[in-house]
Amino acid sequence: MPVAAVKRKKTYTLPFVMEYGADCSTGEPNAETMAAMREAERIENDPSVNGYDDLDVLFASLRQ
Repeated sequence: MPVAAVKRKKTYTLPFVMEYGADCSTGEPNAETMAAMREAERIENDPSVNGYDDLDVLFASLRQ
């Protein structure tokens, strides 16, 4: 078993440090992350964007 998996299993933590954008001290997302979150919200609320609950349907649409 990989060392990271063993460590994660014993400590119940990720084998790396999670950081919040450029300034880790504030915990606030940086500008790039905020832009990505705004884009995700726009896509989520855009009725012209297809959403998929079934991977088979998704892959079928990609093959067309």
